[in-house]
Amino acid sequence: MQLSDLIYLSPYISLGLGGLLVLLTGLLPGSHKTPLFFTALVFILTILLSFQQLDSHQVIENFILINRFTQSCIIFFCVIGLITLWMSVNAASLFNQLDEIFYSLLIFAVLGMSLIPSNNIIAFLLGIELVTIASFCLCIWSPSRYGAIEAASKLMIIAGVASAFLIMGIALTYLGSGTLLFSEISKGLSTHSGNNIITFIGLMFIIIGVGFELALAPFHNWLADFYEGAPLPIVSFIGTIAKLAILAWALLLPHWLGEALWQYIEPVIATIAIISMIAGALLALKQTNIKRLLAYSSVSHLGIMLIPLALYQPTSFTVIIYYGVSYTLMTFAAMSILNSLESDQQTITLEGLRGIGRRQPIIGICMTFVILSLAGIPPLSGFFSKFLVLQITLNNAEYAFAIIIILSSAVALYYYLRLILVLYQQPDETLSLQVKPHTIPPLNGLLYWSNHIFIIFATLTVIALGIWAQPFIAYAMGIIY
Repeated sequence: MQLSDLIYLSPYISLGLGGLLVLLTGLLPGSHKTPLFFTALVFILTILLSFQQLDSHQVIENFILINRFTQSCIIFFCVIGLITLWMSVNAASLFNQLDEIFYSLLIFAVLGMSLIPSNNIIAFLLGIELVTIASFCLCIWSPSRYGAIEAASKLMIIAGVASAFLIMGIALTYLGSGTLLFSEISKGLSTHSGNNIITFIGLMFIIIGVGFELALAPFHNWLADFYEGAPLPIVSFIGTIAKLAILAWALLLPHWLGEALWQYIEPVIATIAIISMIAGALLALKQTNIKRLLAYSSVSHLGIMLIPLALYQPTSFTVIIYYGVSYTLMTFAAMSILNSLESDQQTITLEGLRGIGRRQPIIGICMTFVILSLAGIPPLSGFFSKFLVLQITLNNAEYAFAIIIILSSAVALYYYLRLILVLYQQPDETLSLQVKPHTIPPLNGLLYWSNHIFIIFATLTVIALGIWAQPFIAYAMGIIY
């Protein structure tokens, strides 16, 4: 590697050194807000450095890709990192518990996500492991919280199982193809020493490991407990962009493997997608805990996102990008609303939300729009996300996929609309437990009320992304091509 390559690596260096410097700020005397300030500064600096690399096309030591797609991903991850930082300061479950270690874990998690969309199998594995370790620590950050230890324990066990599949898959893939580059696997199989069966088994192991990480059915059993036990900002953070980072890698996989090899992977992806759509929709039906309901609905959403990948069209990439960004914004908007309602030890249920729309009209209106978007009601972004996926299935004459998407969306419509009805029903005065906005000291009052501003902004963004979908899709197409 040459010294000039450090310029291209500057976003990654900023995150790596920034995480270490934030840790060192704990040794400095003064306000506890110093690490918070430095963390925001690291994310902003990384965004600026990535903007400078948008037009670069470099491969550093066959390890890290520097192009418009990877740098756009880093920018998006850092923006979400800033939003998570904001939500964490406002979270009642994390109040007075944040320090430099928490902030550095956020930075290192973003660094891991930035490494995942890589052609190098080792870089891909390192990125996933870095995100997993940070996720486990952030999940159990408030151990006295109800379900926190159970959620972290299940996450640790599943992470171990996923790592075992990934490492075994990498070993078999290397044994069968003789390369650690995804783009060279097909070439390695064409040599006399290549073994198609061993390589295919290795790739299947990698896909199973990724299935655990993405919480796709039937590897999703840990997700609902994680949603329930982890703090809401961490649920939003890990439940969206950590998965999108892996999807960003999956977007490039068909191009790297080539059509000849990818045709054997497509049926596996399609099967997982179908199971995820059906299982996620049905499991969410009986949930009364809002976070568990959103957990299972995320399984269904991810299943729909996989359909364009399984059908492998040039437009599949832009559809997944649009759906992923839209789903992230919808999730963060919903979690921000719940974050403003949740108290330190309280779990938000359907009964707890009853009448919130009457008592807090702004929160009720924003929550209504977000839920309608998650349900896929036009003209919101959630509708166009599903519409674009349906368009791909119909263009490929895959009518079975289209029917399953429509049926799962119809089931989802039931439990999403049930949420809206509960928001505006007359609250039952006999209930002893009602969700109320958590109280915070006057010094944090401004941050608390600014959370409402963010909720409104996030809701408007979800609406705008649906009304002006075409410009965003055109930009996403420019990222890939």
